[in-house]
Amino acid sequence: MTPILIIAYFFPPAGAVGVYRSLKFAKYLPEFGWRPIVLTTSNGKFPTYDASLLKLIPEGVPVHRARGVEFLNEGFDGPHRGTQTKTLLSRIHTRLYLAWNAIAIPDTRVGWVWGAYRRAKRLIQEENVRHVYISGFPFSSFLVGVLLKRVTRVRVVVDYRDPWTQSVTYNHRGLRRWIDRALEARVVRRSDIVISNTRYNDARMAQEYGAGQPRDKFVAIHNGYDGEEFSSIRQARNEKFTVTYAGAFYYSVGTSDARGSGDEMKTYSPLYFFAALEAFFARRPEAKSRMRVRFMGVLGHGYDPAIRERGLQSVIERLGYIDYDEHLRVLKNSDALLLVLSSGARSRGWIPSKFFQYLGTGNPILAMAPEGEVREILRETGAGVCVEPDDVAGASRAIEELFDAWQSGAPPRARNAEAVARFERRNLTHALARVLERL
Repeated sequence: MTPILIIAYFFPPAGAVGVYRSLKFAKYLPEFGWRPIVLTTSNGKFPTYDASLLKLIPEGVPVHRARGVEFLNEGFDGPHRGTQTKTLLSRIHTRLYLAWNAIAIPDTRVGWVWGAYRRAKRLIQEENVRHVYISGFPFSSFLVGVLLKRVTRVRVVVDYRDPWTQSVTYNHRGLRRWIDRALEARVVRRSDIVISNTRYNDARMAQEYGAGQPRDKFVAIHNGYDGEEFSSIRQARNEKFTVTYAGAFYYSVGTSDARGSGDEMKTYSPLYFFAALEAFFARRPEAKSRMRVRFMGVLGHGYDPAIRERGLQSVIERLGYIDYDEHLRVLKNSDALLLVLSSGARSRGWIPSKFFQYLGTGNPILAMAPEGEVREILRETGAGVCVEPDDVAGASRAIEELFDAWQSGAPPRARNAEAVARFERRNLTHALARVLERL
């Protein structure tokens, strides 16, 4: 089989959502004639740590680890994350991290680039590698590809798990923005293939950076779900109608996690969903004791006043971060799955990775999202219902429809199985293999 070097900073035991794309490509590439060799960090700082993901690394796939400069970064290094008491030293470290975060270009993981480059160059020589796949974020990892192209004859594929300077959350201005865009333009020019995670983002990348380059250099490969993981999970009838949300919110009220402000970003929060719940219970008070809403991941306690004000304390459950197997079980054993995006044009091409896991469960999706690619996929697949992010009345009616269907035991809406299968990880990896074959 043809060797391919996969460079991915986020790889098990990292527990962040960005892990799964590279992990699943490594799992299924051998079915299409490619032998993956993984290079990741040995001392990375991750938002979450999940040792259970180590067992998902495919047998026979070698994983090499390069050390980086991480002492100024923050993250959780082990399973006891979040249990340490803040000390004077830790507070000083946090302030240093904030300063580092403000000046690090292109991101705080740039200290990993040199070690990754040296290790990658050695692996290319030892394994006779001619193809390199690089996953970003962190976008500093793409600089490894730029360096490799200067000293080797490899073909480099960069994979944008999310946009860089075109991201809905990108907020740098002035000189910093100019530097980032110059770096991104260099990365695109030096790469042989540029993959985006949505059709919309692919079109924007080609428009922004494709001048003088062939259009087929830019490719869209969505995120997806692994059908094998869900097929073994038994689904039981819940005593209460159970709605589940996975992940965090970019608008986090009253916490240090706030990454957005203004009316548009405010819609990327559960506030409008809470209002829809309140309106539903006002019409159907008997439903309140028969419903629960679970939040997996981070739901900031800044939302507690809104929860109390709307009388939702008995309905809302916080599950926090749970390991991967339990995460899948919770999704599968839900009666509906909630997706929330911000309003406005910037979210048209934004598809959170969890959306595809939602598809894989077979459960109906309630998407509070603007017109864009999420809505297009829901129309293509028949997998759920969509309302505008701030449409409280529409969301309330959708909740009622889903609740009544669950209460009556009605079968779920018919889905377009062929359209859903396009987002299965094996099929997406086949698409990647076809791209690699062109090189």
